[in-house]
Amino acid sequence: MKKVLGVVLSVVGGVIAVACVPFLLHALINALFVLALGQPVPDWWWRLIAPIQNIVALPILAFAFVIKVGPTNSLILPVVLCVVVQAMGVLLLWQGVRTIRRSDGGVARHGSTSVGALLLVILLIGCRASPAGEPEVAAPPGGVVVQWSTWGGSENVALQDEIIRGFEADHPGIRVQRVTVANFTDYLTKLQTLLASGSPPDVVSLGNEWFPAFMDKGAFQPLTPYIEGDEDLDLDDWIPRTLEVLTRNGELYALPADFSVDVLYYNLDAFDAAGVSYPDETWTWDTLLDAAQRLTERDAGGRVVRYGWSDTGLNMWPWIWQNEATIFDNEREPTRATLTDPAVVEAVQFYYDLSLTHKVAPNVAELQQTPVREMFMAGRVAMIYDNVGAQVPFAQITDFRWDVAMLARGKARATPMAENGYAMSASTDHPEAAWALIRYLSGPEAVRVIVGAGGALPALQALAESDEFEVRPAFLASVPYSQPIFSAPQMLDMLAVFRNEQPLMAMGLKPVPEALRSMNALFNEMLGAE
Repeated sequence: MKKVLGVVLSVVGGVIAVACVPFLLHALINALFVLALGQPVPDWWWRLIAPIQNIVALPILAFAFVIKVGPTNSLILPVVLCVVVQAMGVLLLWQGVRTIRRSDGGVARHGSTSVGALLLVILLIGCRASPAGEPEVAAPPGGVVVQWSTWGGSENVALQDEIIRGFEADHPGIRVQRVTVANFTDYLTKLQTLLASGSPPDVVSLGNEWFPAFMDKGAFQPLTPYIEGDEDLDLDDWIPRTLEVLTRNGELYALPADFSVDVLYYNLDAFDAAGVSYPDETWTWDTLLDAAQRLTERDAGGRVVRYGWSDTGLNMWPWIWQNEATIFDNEREPTRATLTDPAVVEAVQFYYDLSLTHKVAPNVAELQQTPVREMFMAGRVAMIYDNVGAQVPFAQITDFRWDVAMLARGKARATPMAENGYAMSASTDHPEAAWALIRYLSGPEAVRVIVGAGGALPALQALAESDEFEVRPAFLASVPYSQPIFSAPQMLDMLAVFRNEQPLMAMGLKPVPEALRSMNALFNEMLGAE
């Protein structure tokens, strides 16, 4: 009997130890990608590692930590716990071998074996613990629980919980399990992990540009059947542009709640002191450059104490569009990159010359030390390009007056647009409950909560055009000229290329035409273009 117990312990311990290897290997590779490229592993790695993780004997010990153990804002804790699990497996294996040997010699160590077995039981129970900050939600009698995944810090979590309370009050038969990750990059990592594990959330929040990458994996199902069966829903209630960017092959895959556009924030006091007229709809690139030069201040030693203009230093999209060019032949469903187009080269060169040649903008290295919003709030830059969300921290500014205007135009007027949509998992077990949650999240009650916090614009036309919110005129005036950045199934890999090449251009370490040629070739290779 003791020998049988030893064999069982050895097998269980060995399986546990081996089962953790794929997860730890994935965590290591993913960490290297995030540190080196600023993004999670590419699709090909997921295709390689997912089957291995799914067929190991104890996948729960690899994925339960990501799904059930908190905090959920990174893979650090899951990795630590998985290491502990693996160590426990090795201990059980060792204990099992010892038990076999001692049973052969007539000596048994019941205490050690019992301790090992007890630790395994405790560990398995621990794997089912609810995440810190995300208590387990029980289904109401006769009802269901739906998971909603999203991201954001503590202030966002408070808004999300307020929305959940309102939804559950209207739908007593449905409870919502919120799965919130603080950092968006970590959120993307977690979503991919949940998909690979076969246990994605029922409802997923995602930015519009990321949908194709996940739809290509079959992660979401079209909402068309639910829309057609909902007599109370009218798609004309939404601003058309907000629906267009969530549509693929004629199917709407998500409903939007809020969106944002980029505008020009400017320091009124700095403009007055420099004698520069406030920006308006007539501003062009040349006007912007002239104003930035006049607003840039240097001390006696020639060191810049206030720059005239800035953005993140890595946002070349609006300049390309404003020069009547595009990054791809079709930025919704690209088949070929167009970064070598002379109009693209001209736009990107002008953008980076603001820092490299004209010295009116901080370089990327400076912005890494002090983010652009902090520079603006400290009075160290007179104008910045930023989105609607910037007005929330800027409301705390007391040292100077500020306002917003539309972006300066080039040959055309264009501004970046971003929005959040709510999609339904293709494998949800509760589609009707998931649809009810999506309808609520994109409806007026939830939108009022999000937009009321000041970080976004309502996607519902009636709310956007009403006097319910104090929406600055420049925000709404920019909407007709707004467009999202490109979307593609290869989005993650493409953004990694941008993150590699853009800093080189921004720092003057690689000529703009050369960097654009490199990116163009890599993108066409990803797209299979000749």
